[in-house]
Amino acid sequence: MVIGNIKQKASLYSKLIRFFINSLIWVIIISLALTLGYFNTLPFHTIAELFNVIIAFSAFIIVLNTYNISQNSYLTFLGIAFGFVSVFELIHLLTSAGIDILSLHNINMDLMISIIPRLLQSFSLLISFLFIKRSLNIIWTVTTYCLTTIALIAGIIYTGNRLELYTANIDFIALFEVLEITIVLFFSASLVILIVERKNLKFRVYKYMLLSLLASISVDILIVIDANMNSMINVSAHILKFISFFCIYKAVIQNTLRNPVDSMFYELDMVKNELAEKNYEISRSNDKLKNELDDLHMVEKLLRKSKAWSRSIFEGSPVGIALLNTNSVVIEVNPALEEILGYSANEIRNIGISNITHIDDIEKDSRLFDNLIESNIESYKIEKRYIRKDNKVIWTNVMMSYIQNVGEDFQFIIAMIEDITLQKENEERQQQLVARLEETNKELDNFAYIVSHDLKAPLRGIGSLANWLITDHKDKLDKEGAEIIDLLINRVERMKNFIDGILHYSRVTRVKENYVDIDLNRLIKEVIELLAPPANIEIKVQSELPVIKGERIYIEQVFQNLLSNAIKFMDKPYGKIQIGCKTIEGFWEFSVKDNGPGIDEKYFNKIFMIFQTLQPRDKFESTGVGLSIVKKIIETDGGKIWLTSELKKGTTFYFTIPMNE
Repeated sequence: MVIGNIKQKASLYSKLIRFFINSLIWVIIISLALTLGYFNTLPFHTIAELFNVIIAFSAFIIVLNTYNISQNSYLTFLGIAFGFVSVFELIHLLTSAGIDILSLHNINMDLMISIIPRLLQSFSLLISFLFIKRSLNIIWTVTTYCLTTIALIAGIIYTGNRLELYTANIDFIALFEVLEITIVLFFSASLVILIVERKNLKFRVYKYMLLSLLASISVDILIVIDANMNSMINVSAHILKFISFFCIYKAVIQNTLRNPVDSMFYELDMVKNELAEKNYEISRSNDKLKNELDDLHMVEKLLRKSKAWSRSIFEGSPVGIALLNTNSVVIEVNPALEEILGYSANEIRNIGISNITHIDDIEKDSRLFDNLIESNIESYKIEKRYIRKDNKVIWTNVMMSYIQNVGEDFQFIIAMIEDITLQKENEERQQQLVARLEETNKELDNFAYIVSHDLKAPLRGIGSLANWLITDHKDKLDKEGAEIIDLLINRVERMKNFIDGILHYSRVTRVKENYVDIDLNRLIKEVIELLAPPANIEIKVQSELPVIKGERIYIEQVFQNLLSNAIKFMDKPYGKIQIGCKTIEGFWEFSVKDNGPGIDEKYFNKIFMIFQTLQPRDKFESTGVGLSIVKKIIETDGGKIWLTSELKKGTTFYFTIPMNE
């Protein structure tokens, strides 16, 4: 306990000393920079810009070489962005007054070149927050910045001294101030987003990014106040700019080179730190712990329990588990894998898992295993076949993971193997059933054709013969004979309608049209025109109807059958039919209401049965198929249909249709 407290105090004193030394170094650097800037701004400006280029490009080189171990796409993106910012900072340095290595002899072009890196920097900081929780595509990012840089440099070279020819009427001082204010706004927005997202960043990274953004905002405010290169305000701005770049560099260092293992296992470190803090609190408050030896004994006991617990999971798992080294040699297997493969553990170790893999799966499995060993992938999942000891081929679902950094000489692959032979057999049977169902559907289509063509042909012959008798021999028939022939014609027509109804009913779920947008306002208008209701019946749409997705022929059939029934069975001198629509929990709910005779509640289910009618067919000609077709169409589309009715007052049919996107 005493030793632990002494170490903690020593660590605290060490941190205070480092903080004091670092602060003193920064005071000296800033003082020297201010002194140099006060007496001679040209070398100060040159040194400051050169340091900025070196720092930004160093961050770029670091992230390119460490992105494989970095889990922070945010800082990786910033490192790439600042690498290209350094290119324009270098161009600005080489073209600045007093150096003139790349002289442009145009003050306006010099202004534009000086503002390009700050504009690129501020915009990159703003969009970098997109990658706090998203992965970064390094190749696409570098390519995008390369193309942008090439385009800007080409524009600078092309315009060069000809800038005034293109921008004769532009006030560059005003434009410069507007751009600087825009940059300040970009930095300010980045600062707000950084504060909001601070919980998603390590504290050290957040601290450096906060300092960098505050310094960047201050830089551009000072430049707006006084852009004169020889003023002390401008000198202060360049010092703050150096601090801003240095903080970005430190943030990248903290995330990569300082402790790459910490970057790879950040969440584990967080848990480790929490456990360390809790252990420290427990050690302070627990007076029963006498000495460090007792602690060691307790840890050993916990380790033994943990090992026993891990072993019980390994041995008792219903999934086959195998541990392999990087040469695919089996180290250990659990009983479940012995049962799956039919081999004992020793036999599996001697034969090797790869040697009992089905020959057709070896190439694919080997390729994935090699990629795993080479760290191209962290894990892989594959369906593959094994040859059991009894020569039976089994299907398995295999999950391979490469466990690294457990110890210097302890790296292994863990294989989770699940027997899915029964599942595969079920899938095969399902495919056979689907094929059989498709064949049955084809047979039904052929049957429908036979019914449509072969059965209706004799009916047409009977109907034609009856019409011929009544037309050509009407004078030879008495009243009773004429009535019998009329009855025969009606029965033939009814039989034809029955056959058509059966065909329509059977084709509802099997014949699929393309789903299209259906304007129901237009469709209802066409249906009403087709039905041509008598003058004493009014059909009214209560509200604007939606545009839905569906199979037009079936939706039209639904409304046509419901409206046709309402018209056909109307018993009032003045009939009123109302069509309504509303939305309810992802469905369109439609209603067709009439003031007809109504339906007794005991017949609510019967009317939806095929060939069922509530009125004698001699009184109302009907096949009894219409509502059964409507019900089948609605339910096939995922909706439902029901009704409410009151005798002598009318009936309302309701049905729903899903709001398909």
